[in-house]
Amino acid sequence: MVKALDLKLMRDLWRMRGQVMAIALVLAAASATFVLSLGVHLSLTETRDAYYAQSAFADIFVDLTRAPRSIVTRVADIPGVRRAEGSIRQYATLVLPERSAPARALINALDDRGSTVLNRLTLRAGRLPDRDRPGEVVADEAFVKANGFALGARLDAVIYGRKQPLTIVGVGLSPDYIYSIAPGDLIPDNSRFGIFWMSEKALEAATGRSGAINRITLTVERGASEAEIIRRLDLLLAPYGGTGAYGRADHISHAFLDNELMQLEAMTRVIPPVFLIVSTFLVYIVLGRLIRTERTLIGLIKAFGYPDRAIAWHYLKFALVTALVATLIGSLAGIWMGRGMTSLYAEYYRFPILRYHISPAVFVGAAILAAGSAGLGALGGMRAAVQLSPAVAMAPPPPPVYRSGAVERIGRLAGLSVIGHMILRHIARWPARSAMTIFGVALSMGLLFATMQFLDSSRAMLDSYFFRSQRHDLIVTFTEPRGPDAVFALAQLPGVLRFEATRAIAVKLHSENRTERTAIEAAPARSQLLAHIDRNGREISLPPAGLMLSRQLADQLGVRAGDTLDLEMLGGRRTQLRMPVATIVDEFVGARAYASEATLDRIARDAAPVGAALLRIDPAARESILNALKGMPAVLGVTERDAALRLFERMIDDNLFTMLFFYIGFASAITVGVVYNSARILFSERAHELATLRVLGYHRREVALILLGELALLVVAAVPVGCLIGYWMAQLMTAMFSSDLFRLPFAPARSTYGYAILVVLAAAMATAALVARRVLGLDMIRVLKARE
Repeated sequence: MVKALDLKLMRDLWRMRGQVMAIALVLAAASATFVLSLGVHLSLTETRDAYYAQSAFADIFVDLTRAPRSIVTRVADIPGVRRAEGSIRQYATLVLPERSAPARALINALDDRGSTVLNRLTLRAGRLPDRDRPGEVVADEAFVKANGFALGARLDAVIYGRKQPLTIVGVGLSPDYIYSIAPGDLIPDNSRFGIFWMSEKALEAATGRSGAINRITLTVERGASEAEIIRRLDLLLAPYGGTGAYGRADHISHAFLDNELMQLEAMTRVIPPVFLIVSTFLVYIVLGRLIRTERTLIGLIKAFGYPDRAIAWHYLKFALVTALVATLIGSLAGIWMGRGMTSLYAEYYRFPILRYHISPAVFVGAAILAAGSAGLGALGGMRAAVQLSPAVAMAPPPPPVYRSGAVERIGRLAGLSVIGHMILRHIARWPARSAMTIFGVALSMGLLFATMQFLDSSRAMLDSYFFRSQRHDLIVTFTEPRGPDAVFALAQLPGVLRFEATRAIAVKLHSENRTERTAIEAAPARSQLLAHIDRNGREISLPPAGLMLSRQLADQLGVRAGDTLDLEMLGGRRTQLRMPVATIVDEFVGARAYASEATLDRIARDAAPVGAALLRIDPAARESILNALKGMPAVLGVTERDAALRLFERMIDDNLFTMLFFYIGFASAITVGVVYNSARILFSERAHELATLRVLGYHRREVALILLGELALLVVAAVPVGCLIGYWMAQLMTAMFSSDLFRLPFAPARSTYGYAILVVLAAAMATAALVARRVLGLDMIRVLKARE
């Protein structure tokens, strides 16, 4: 049998279904964001961890020039090392007849069984290479799909200066290439860079490394010191050209994936609290109004013997039912959006299986957040209901008293009409509620602006990096460091307008107890093809002596301009010296170090070989230049600035526009919830007043203007507050979404404020129009006969 209070609760919920759904919509947005971000985060994390464990992803990596295989045994004897493996990796140039630009590949060796101990290959299609057929390879899935290859496809590769035909006999994946990116690139270009696996015997023959290796990977025991193992490893491998061991945190594939997970965590921390705050205010306002209109009924219920506890529980259940509806809607929406986001991630991060799966704990967490927010908002109304005594509750409330004050004087000075005075007077009578309406609408606009400005930040970063900093058209990378003659040969190609040589050396930088592994990059003095641009758009020149560090690297090392660093060169002469930090540049991409050519020569103490060349070309000669570069054995790869820019823009469009679609809906949900509840409360409070004005001869439109004018004034007042909230929220989100790999500038365009305002105003107008229909259809007789 349904209890009387429960029956009343069901009737109240049905009678106020519009307001309940408006509140539930805001709470559902919080639940959807929570389920979306946490669900995708858990899906990626669990998939990654399971894949790493299944494929024995290594903990530490180190590249060498050349070492005997026997060195692996000595590495395995280092205390804390669980398992070590030596192998061969070799970059190669691919000759794709249908493409003018040369493509690159990184070829990995497979042992006689067609496998590896660590970083094991997962075969997706086809078979493993036959050790007695040197041209057979397994290609990574992304490269095969991007180029439209099938099993049995043939292509030519230049490996170690020699041309060799390859046949794709299998398609595979590996945990160390979940995010496969070519050296020097910012994002994957799967059509121009692929990962291949070849039999060890064939790769040894192709590279002349019979019985030798150039890469070691290893796993460590639980509780072992990774830093100490790396230190011992570097000492052991220094005579073999070791370029410095590094852990998973610095592995490029893992680092990009970890950066994505960090951004999902930031989304979970920043976005849901906005919706929860607004929904708390909405529940507080709606329940407060409900209890004020039911004060006589509450008195009767208490007179019949219902305890305060039962009445408080009754109104709390109103809030909890709303939270339950919100959790159901939000969970379904979050699952739908999570699947869409996961499918986007699957295009960039390659797992054998990446599905959006979510644990019951996420739904429980979303329900707790929604219930907690709604329950907190219900506390004020519950306390008011409990404190009412039966005698006071059954007496009619005292009528409002309006006195001439500041509001009246402002209205007279402004020359307001009678309707204008009524609007201002009612706002002044309920200042707290009016402030909550303004704050709620402002939060929705702030959230929308903070999300939309990511487009401006991304465009500003792209403009700084691809146009102001990179003034070249092509970067030509050599198979190995070359003399100046190689660069001059490129300059002779018809259509090359300007050329500049560049190089980089791998180093470790030490500052007290902090160590960072990086590369020092150098370019000619007064370079016209490469510039260093800081966050403020200023061009920073390379110092004649000392190092220039990016702000990110300087913060990681804890140094400022004027401090000194201990520098250890990795490979080559293994130079060790102290270097001053001459300049710090606040740029957007990576944690990087720069030096002049003279400074780099002092560090390397070699013949200054050239690692790459920057070219500015005549666009009309692009095809002929790329074809010529493709035929040069010394050229490993070519990076086109415009092609990289297009890839970056496509990635931004895929990710940011999807997120914008979601957050425009979320921000609109807040506006709808706030404006609809405010309008319904205003209508219920002023229905008698509005009906009286109709009897006195006021037109329907004039009566509707009283209600809509008050809403419009509150929404307009929320615009400057929303701009201010959006400004600070955008700065917070920009800082939280920045990482070691990318740092977004805070560079909102004025039009973004306009778009945010337009979306909020459109949502407010559409919501107000729903309530205006009630005013226009007001039943004067029923309203005037009702007891005030």
